Amino acid sequence: HQTEQDLTIYAADNQYARHIGESSKGVKIGYPSEATAHIRDGYFWNGEQKLCSTHAVTLVGEHNLTNAIAAINAVWQYTQSPEAIEKGLGFKGLPHRLAYVETVRGIRYYDDSIATTPTSAVAAVDAFPDEHKVLILGGSSKGSDFSQLTFKL
Repeated sequence: HQTEQDLTIYAADNQYARHIGESSKGVKIGYPSEATAHIRDGYFWNGEQKLCSTHAVTLVGEHNLTNAIAAINAVWQYTQSPEAIEKGLGFKGLPHRLAYVETVRGIRYYDDSIATTPTSAVAAVDAFPDEHKVLILGGSSKGSDFSQLTFKL
């Protein structure tokens, strides 16, 4: 239901998102792209404009860096200020969404109780690629396929 004045931001490397995005009437921005928001050498860039360090994103996980790229594309028409963009990337996150809880005896605890699908649980596991992990899982299966999650363990 978009018009030519709307903005369509989509993950260009995902065939389903690309198909939906490219079928829109809106102005299309596939990401990541060297022409728009992307990451290079530990920094966010928009085209050739260096914006800020990727460390501005306080949320853990590669998926949150990807989300930040989409967010930069979304706000670019309103501001090209590196300072404003860096401030926005400091978003602390929502409760129960891979939220840091506490460190006890050198072990960091995170609450990701909002991750109610195997896909969201995999994203949480992938957020800590080089660390040992202990998962506490519960709830009903709702007919979900857990094979992608068991592969990660």
